[in-house]
Amino acid sequence: MSRFMTPLALAFLLASTPARAADGGADAPAAVPAAAPLGWRTAPTAAGPGLAPGAAAEAPSRGLLSDFRMMLAGEPESRGKAELAAVVDDLIRAADEIRPADRQSWIDGHLGELNHAVRSMPRDAPKELAAGAAARAAALNNRAERWREGRELADLALDYDPADKDALISRSRASSALGDFARGYSDADAVLRRAPREGGAWTARAAASYGLGNYLQAVEDARRALAVDPNDKTAYALMKLSEGRSAAAPRFENASLAQSVEREYHGMVQQLNQVEVLRKTAPESTIDKAVRRRIDNAGSKLAVKDYHGAIEEADKALELEPDNSDALFYRAAAENLLGRYGDAERDASRGLAMAPSAAFLRDARAWAYIRMGRFSDAIADANHSLEIDPKNPYAFANRGHALEGRGDYEAMAADLRAAAELNSQFEPDYRDSARRHGLSPSPLPRDGAAARAGRVSPRVRSFGVILLFTLTGGLLIGLGLMHVGGGPRAERGKKTPLPSSIEQRYEFGKAIGQGGMGVVYEARDKRLKRPVAIKMLREELLLDDAARKSLVEEASTVAELRHSSIVEIHAVEQDERGLYLVFERLDGRTLDELISEKKVLSLSEAKRVLGPVCAALAYAHARDVVHRDLKPGNVMLMKDGGVKVLDFGISRHAALRGQAATTQTVVGTPHYMAPEQEYGVIRRENDVFSLGAVLYEMVTGARPYDGTTPAKLARSYLRPSTRTQELGPEFDALIDRALEPDPDKRIPTPDEFWSQLAAIGERS
Repeated sequence: MSRFMTPLALAFLLASTPARAADGGADAPAAVPAAAPLGWRTAPTAAGPGLAPGAAAEAPSRGLLSDFRMMLAGEPESRGKAELAAVVDDLIRAADEIRPADRQSWIDGHLGELNHAVRSMPRDAPKELAAGAAARAAALNNRAERWREGRELADLALDYDPADKDALISRSRASSALGDFARGYSDADAVLRRAPREGGAWTARAAASYGLGNYLQAVEDARRALAVDPNDKTAYALMKLSEGRSAAAPRFENASLAQSVEREYHGMVQQLNQVEVLRKTAPESTIDKAVRRRIDNAGSKLAVKDYHGAIEEADKALELEPDNSDALFYRAAAENLLGRYGDAERDASRGLAMAPSAAFLRDARAWAYIRMGRFSDAIADANHSLEIDPKNPYAFANRGHALEGRGDYEAMAADLRAAAELNSQFEPDYRDSARRHGLSPSPLPRDGAAARAGRVSPRVRSFGVILLFTLTGGLLIGLGLMHVGGGPRAERGKKTPLPSSIEQRYEFGKAIGQGGMGVVYEARDKRLKRPVAIKMLREELLLDDAARKSLVEEASTVAELRHSSIVEIHAVEQDERGLYLVFERLDGRTLDELISEKKVLSLSEAKRVLGPVCAALAYAHARDVVHRDLKPGNVMLMKDGGVKVLDFGISRHAALRGQAATTQTVVGTPHYMAPEQEYGVIRRENDVFSLGAVLYEMVTGARPYDGTTPAKLARSYLRPSTRTQELGPEFDALIDRALEPDPDKRIPTPDEFWSQLAAIGERS
């Protein structure tokens, strides 16, 4: 039986939803569907005050402009009113000449003159006029995702009237969109103290609570919003999204609250329904019963939204069978649902290294890429899935949402329609996504016989042709990866020959590890008669010639590093199918294995390990190489007593010269990654943050963070001295300086980090 498992993940951002209803329901998203098989999906059905059943709470900007004009009509005549009315009338007149599909985006891009008119209101303008105009302009800017302008104009309205409910709600949403969730919560709370029946304020406070990671509060506030307006889709989705979360705070994106929540709600429904499909699939008889029991437990916990429990069960299954694809999928699905997209991408990639043709793992990785903003990578995975099975609805849905992220809304609608024709569960997603961008969803055939996967627009077809050529290099590397085996259920020990050109020099053995960029094999250099380790780089890193050239240059730069504590790269090899890094073969164990065994290391033991690590990093930084993925698994403790830093191949060669380099590729491990890395910022201080996180884990036995950026920005970790009595305030101060979220205030270099660490004495 074919299985199409695409985790559509859940983190989303909160931002601006105008509190007023649209002047018509035609452009509103469809109501949240009530559909089987999961009982928790039942949606509210009663209409809220002034809304017909199924109407959306979010108003298109054309409706907000009509509301603006009506407000002005009720104000006394004045010069300020006349100037504002002229600007608003011009906007409405011009917008009405734009075709409906483009009207929203046109208004979003033409608010500058209105903003200027509101800011330039005469000082003697009536207070009600000035406050009302600023509040409505704030709502329009929020709707356009112009958050800073929205907050500025809300501030202006509140200067005139500090109790203006609409302005407070607009500022709450803009603040949440800008990551200031505490401010967003405070503003919404101020409204609710005076107006407990203000549904928009309950929804805004629920959104801020969600951003703060206070999920119980988010659930309660969303319920209060639904009590005011049972048809508030945003509140309903927030309530459902908050259930099951307990630790991981989401990553946010700049999009309007109603749209983001709507999108993520559909993702959650799809993900959990896919889990149900996998759970109902007949298990392979060859799987060990203990492994099957853990996998079944993981699926059951996912079905009831116990995401952390599902990860624990999947972990136990993978301890018994490290390459089990079902366990890797369940864990990736749970990580996606918790907003841990980097972890989900790594688990899916690990499974694909063993089974490149596993569509459900590729679909899981595609959705993680979408949520990470890596839309081209998501499209590549979706196209690969469709090559494997042209009728994979989840791949169509993934490609559609990736195209949405790139702003190609017509192609998005075509792909989502194809998904809906193949599987009716996608129909609400198709309709809501089309309406979200001003498109009119076309009727779907009512019988399944009419479903056709290839029914896409010529624009999508031409786009697919371009991507097909772009993917060729990556697909060839994918074929090379298949030598590991056909997947976790493949016969053990079975090998498919690697590309012959590299085999001419190297004799390959078994796979011995999974690194940040690919699979590592033990091998032997035939010419020099020495043992080596060879890393075959992940296929998605080599989708085009530019990516390959960049990686070759980067690997060659790293290969020039010669330091006693840096694993040596003997060669960078290429052939028609891939790129390979040839390393010295090491004899020892990793630092994470030592931590797992001893739980807690003494300060002196930590110093013996980190002294060479700091020296290695300082050497690399002097040559403008930043590691970016320092963690216990990348520190090797040699049997001869030496220490080696591994995986410099994942680094980025940056001409820093006092300025941070940037990249669109986010690389690193969340538990140890500096917060600025989440945004692609590369600088030496990245590695100092990782040093602090590694040291913290070595001497306390616990990681300082669970990987979430909001926690890092808030410095929400326990002081080491509260975990281990042997550590004093000097050590706490070192960790505080190393884990400083602002890189400009962080310890600047590994040398300085080591100097401060070496100066701390053992406590008796």
